[in-house]
Amino acid sequence: MYNNQLGYHLKKAQHLLHLATEKELAQVGVSLPQYAVLTILTAEPGITNATLARKAFVTAQTMHKIIKGLDRRGLLVRKQEESNKKAFYLTLTVAGKQSVKQADAILRKIDNDIQK
Repeated sequence: MYNNQLGYHLKKAQHLLHLATEKELAQVGVSLPQYAVLTILTAEPGITNATLARKAFVTAQTMHKIIKGLDRRGLLVRKQEESNKKAFYLTLTVAGKQSVKQADAILRKIDNDIQK
């Protein structure tokens, strides 16, 4: 029976963690995929959409939607360089950096609660 299988319990735990994380991140106004993008950009400012999609394990189309939403909210800036009109280079705004700090605090609390 699947209830006795470790994989089932791991997937169930991951699903519950995902739901709890999404709920808490809503306080900051970001989803889990958006948070992933913001944290990658914190570590690697100036990377392209394509590189960001690979690092976040999503398709270019999905990344485009995430970036568009974050850009609309003023959390990142997309810049084109004259040498490569096809690529956009992404950096966080002050508001984006603040969102990351707030979300990091929320996720630290979740991690601490789990470890108790």
